[in-house]
Amino acid sequence: MTTTSGDDESETISNDDEEIKEEKEIIPKWFERASTMINERKLIELQESFQSTSTSKYLESRYLIWNNIGTITCYNEQIQISFHDVSYHHSITIDNKTDKYNIADLSLSSIVLASSDTGKFLCILYQSWDSNMRQWTLNTENNEKIETINLCEDFIVIGTSQRLIRLMSLSGIQQRIIRLQGPIISISSYQNQLWIIHHSTQGLSKEQSMSYVYIDIENDNYLTGSLPLTPKTKLIWIGFSDSGKCYYLEKSGYLSMLRRTNGNEFEPLLISNLKQ
Repeated sequence: MTTTSGDDESETISNDDEEIKEEKEIIPKWFERASTMINERKLIELQESFQSTSTSKYLESRYLIWNNIGTITCYNEQIQISFHDVSYHHSITIDNKTDKYNIADLSLSSIVLASSDTGKFLCILYQSWDSNMRQWTLNTENNEKIETINLCEDFIVIGTSQRLIRLMSLSGIQQRIIRLQGPIISISSYQNQLWIIHHSTQGLSKEQSMSYVYIDIENDNYLTGSLPLTPKTKLIWIGFSDSGKCYYLEKSGYLSMLRRTNGNEFEPLLISNLKQ
């Protein structure tokens, strides 16, 4: 028969109380850290889609495109298409009160205009001798909005809100549809090659995670992978060089190039001091 004193019982009870208090203190701290991490991740805003060499879509008068062929500007509810070489083609003015075009591209043979609001698309083949096929239009359906457009040598590229890349012939016949793993950011082209950037997964705290897709349409070559970015930055331009190299520029000032080798390496070529 054993006996226990009241002092021993009080000691064990007090020890249990201290352990419970410690657990109660640890649990709120853990939840506090977790909630802080969740709130930080909620602050991440995915970058909107954009057209390279265009000015902000929030301006009333803006450039829709500026390239080595000419410019397309939007002001006073009109679209003005001008060519650097006036002898190549005269300027074109289009009324924009109804269609609300806010995306455009220009090539040596075609002009494409689209509206992310109304879903309307217009293609003008200004070098075509066939008057019946000189202009055609289409409207998107099923809540599919046009976000980016681009002109290759033989194709029209349309990126939509349903994460689809639609490849169409210059005459308006759909040739191919490609699905992306995330919302599209931007498209650039060189001859019949495509350089596509899109969101992939949720990034680290206050950072974005992007991926790239390179497509050589003629040779049926397809490359994809993650796009390296500097911390807490945005993409402000993508494009090709005259020799067909893929480039992208970040807001942090890093200009990088994709080396299409076995490892598909990225090489920073320029680090400038752009204002954040």
